[in-house]
Amino acid sequence: MFSFFRRNQKESEQCFIQDNPIDTELSYKNFIERVDDQLIEKAIDEKLLILNYLIDSVEIDMCSSAVLEPFISHCRPLLEPFPILFYDNDEIIRVYREKMNVSLSTSHVYVCPWSPKRQVSNILYLNKKDWVFDVSNHKSYYYSDLNLLYVYNGNHSINAGRYFKKGAVLAYEVDMIPLYKDCTTDGKALIYKNNQTISDFSDFRLAVLFTLGKYRWEINHKHIND
Repeated sequence: MFSFFRRNQKESEQCFIQDNPIDTELSYKNFIERVDDQLIEKAIDEKLLILNYLIDSVEIDMCSSAVLEPFISHCRPLLEPFPILFYDNDEIIRVYREKMNVSLSTSHVYVCPWSPKRQVSNILYLNKKDWVFDVSNHKSYYYSDLNLLYVYNGNHSINAGRYFKKGAVLAYEVDMIPLYKDCTTDGKALIYKNNQTISDFSDFRLAVLFTLGKYRWEINHKHIND
């Protein structure tokens, strides 16, 4: 995993390093503290610009890591970045909606094409061909507030479409607003309002992404209602 958010143990160096085990809570805490510092006394439009920049940057880093990880080690399948349903006592809360058309050229595609050989063969195959959506193979969820497309089937062909910026998929839309309203995170998990853990984060950048998205939603929500 390529991550630039790991803090050096020497406080005086004030830098991030890679190739060290990630301390999830510390990395999350460091990141959000520095974001908070940059948002202080900024105008609303400036805060939103900063958050948009950071959300895009985190997603680019996270999505690139997922694509390249198979060239480094045997990778695990990607889990859903955020839950699409969860239980509130005995009630099932679903946060996904109807399917929608999502462009592979404009969304951040969170996909793990797990075989280097198949990655390369799909890139070579699609180089001079059109990308065609296959309803029986291409499966994904789209977190529309974050412009994040999570792919759980058809990884290698969708990754090739992502690279060449060709085509679009039909993906279930996931509504982040109920999660922003009722959840918090400690950097390790998504915690529902009843103190129930509804999702463990496999990557601290997902916790960062959730918090940045929640910040942005809170600013927009407050601005609309003022």
